Order: sequence, then C-alpha cells, then structure tokens
Amino acid sequence: MLSYSREHEREADNIGLNSLISAGYSPEGMLDAFEKIRRNTWMGGGGDIPAYYLTHPGIEERIGYISERIKRLPRAVQLQHREDGRFARVKMILRSRYSDPEVALGYYMHEESAQVSCLDQLGKAIVLSRLNRIQEAGQAFERALACSPQRDPLWLREAGRFYFEYGHNQQQALAYLQEAVFRNPRDLMALFFYARILAEQGQTDEAVRTMKKILARLPEDGEVHLYLGRMYGQEEDLFHAYLHLCYARLYQNLEGKLMKRLARARELAVTDAQKQEIKDFEAIFKERSQYW
Repeated sequence: MLSYSREHEREADNIGLNSLISAGYSPEGMLDAFEKIRRNTWMGGGGDIPAYYLTHPGIEERIGYISERIKRLPRAVQLQHREDGRFARVKMILRSRYSDPEVALGYYMHEESAQVSCLDQLGKAIVLSRLNRIQEAGQAFERALACSPQRDPLWLREAGRFYFEYGHNQQQALAYLQEAVFRNPRDLMALFFYARILAEQGQTDEAVRTMKKILARLPEDGEVHLYLGRMYGQEEDLFHAYLHLCYARLYQNLEGKLMKRLARARELAVTDAQKQEIKDFEAIFKERSQYW
C-alpha cells in the first residue's frame, strides 16, 4: 500500500516541476526548496527511518530523481530566468513597499556593511519615504537613480512616485514618470501615477486616456475608478464622474453613499448610450451586492 502514495508523491513532484517550467521559472528552484526541507528535517524528527518505510519518498530520494530529470532537460530550460533579476526586484518591492518599514530599514542598514547593490539603494529610498524621512529619502532616490542600470524604468517610476506623493518637485516627478512610461508602457503603476500628475497639471484629456488604458487591464480596480471619476469631474463630464465613483464604491466594497451617487448618475443619463451604461452598472451591482 505504501508504494501507491509514494508513486503519487513522485507524480506530484513531476507535475510541480512541469508547472514551474511552464511558468518560466528555473527548474533549479524546486531543488532549492528540497534542499531547504533537508536542512530543516531535524525539526520534524524521524531522521533515522529508512526511506522505504515512509509513505512519502525520502527527501534524498526526491532530490535524486528530480536532479536526474533536470539534467535531461534542454539547456535553455535549465537556465531560464536564472539571470534576469526579476525575482530580486519582486522581493525588493515586497520588502520595501509592503513589509514593516522599520524591519525593512534594518535589513538595508545591515546590508550596508557590504557593497550595496543598486536595487538595495532603491529599496532603502522607498523605505525612508514610507517612514517620512523625506530629506534622506530624496537623497537616497538620487543616489539610486545615479546607480540605476541604463535608466531602468523601475527606478524612474519609484522616484517619480516619491516626488509626486511628497510634493517636492512636480516637474521632476512628471519627467521621471513620463520617461518610465516611455521605457515600459506596460507598467500600470507608472501609468497610474503619470495619469494623476497629468490631471493635477490640468492635462485632463491625456490623463483620462491614460487612466482608461489601465482600466482596460484592471476593470475592477476601485482606486482606478475613483481617480478616473475625479478626472471626469475636472472635465465637467458629471455623468461619467458619478458613474465611476459608483464603480469605485462598488469595487472597494463601500456601500455608503453609493446609492446617492447612483441616483445622481441616473439623473444625468440623457443619451441612450449613457442609459445603457447605467444598466450595465446595475447588472454588476446586483450581482455583487448580494454578497454584502
């Protein structure tokens, strides 16, 4: 009976490896995970039990057959995404933008004992801005930008966001965000802040067009609807202003004031197209509101 569950475990490992490869990750990542498990097996005990007595293959056995399978993969698959740095960038954003800022700053201060990478310089700048250490953050962003590889759009986006949010230099913020969007038009976060600064500078037509590009990719993002509604308000397109504010409340699961805004949007709906937009919203509202 044990053989069945051990075969299932091997099958699961192989399916997991296939999924990892299909997603574009390095297959070596699976071996790295197994190595971490092996290093920590002392926590679970049972290290003296022979592998053939276990319902699951022993970790050494799993490392062995996965290693053999990786060796048979094409060289290009073995090396995929090893050197592109995307994972390091994701970790930096998660650490600096979304983790406890004091803990993150401790990490970057510790890292300064060795040579600091450009990516870590950017991470530290982001953390300092979150801690409202604005002067230090501004200096850190400038150092990070000077170090950034070939005016990387991630560095430009984060610096532009900083200057926009803290009001230091709106022209500088616009320049950085504009260049970030030019270098990476698919960066929705850069587009989001670029649209907002355009609106603040009175370029509402371009701001609306930019925000609608984001909405096409993120149709259920309440914050995008919120700022788009405000931009339509600046243009005195009150129907679409109220309609998008309704969507913002809906997708942010904020029922308060939604009905008043919807009533106002209904009053402003004059054309057949506008009345159809109201019907489209009401259908979505009916479907989602049952879960409130």
